[in-house]
Amino acid sequence: MDSTLYIVKKILTAVAYPSGACLLLLSAGLILLVKHRKRVGTLLVMAATMMLLIFSMGWSGYALLKALETDAGPYADPSRLKQAVIKYIVVLGGTGIYDDLFPPDSWESVNPRFLEAVRLWRAVPGAMLMMSGGPGSSANSMEGLAVRFGIPKEAMILETSAMDTASEAHSISKLVSKEPFALVTSAFHMPRALQQFRAAGTNPIPCPCDYRTTREWPMYQFLVPSGAGLYYSEVALKEYYGRLFYWVKEQIYGQGRPSPP
Repeated sequence: MDSTLYIVKKILTAVAYPSGACLLLLSAGLILLVKHRKRVGTLLVMAATMMLLIFSMGWSGYALLKALETDAGPYADPSRLKQAVIKYIVVLGGTGIYDDLFPPDSWESVNPRFLEAVRLWRAVPGAMLMMSGGPGSSANSMEGLAVRFGIPKEAMILETSAMDTASEAHSISKLVSKEPFALVTSAFHMPRALQQFRAAGTNPIPCPCDYRTTREWPMYQFLVPSGAGLYYSEVALKEYYGRLFYWVKEQIYGQGRPSPP
């Protein structure tokens, strides 16, 4: 059931992305035009064009990401983690690239997450550094780089069985239980990660990083359609879709019954 839900979620998300939705609308519109249904066909082609234009503008992606990063809050204060007497610093990974590249080159957005986790780990003596990611993913690459950073293997824990954030929360909850712990991930991903980890019964302390909207964006990026603008829109929409999918799953399984991770 878990794997089926995961596949369904990925398919629906891909179709719901602006690029996927535009392609479907455009294809349907062209087919209708060929079949001489010009009115409906023209409307679909125009809708696809407008959707692509809107989500390719920098201001769309910026606005969507800004709301998520504002919810995530500021960088973590190590002194707060010390006061909470945390035992674990959990850094969420992502999909790895399956090749023999040096670890930093085999990730996508995991680099700033790992570096932030190391910063916090060095400031909290005795804490364990837990690196998470699915099979063959960035958790293994992070371990390789952690060794190069001089972090002893006995201070590291790998979680490589989870398929997504919900299953990561489910797996990690078995280890951390109710104890507070530092949760490190990209700022745009933090609201959804907190939702999943709190639903799993844990007490994460948010430690966001990898902010995208605090960096200075060139003015033309806000006003001119671009692949970068479309990318940032889809990065943000992935988070909103993930939260929506979780809400739907809760409605199906019911608030009083356990649902699969």
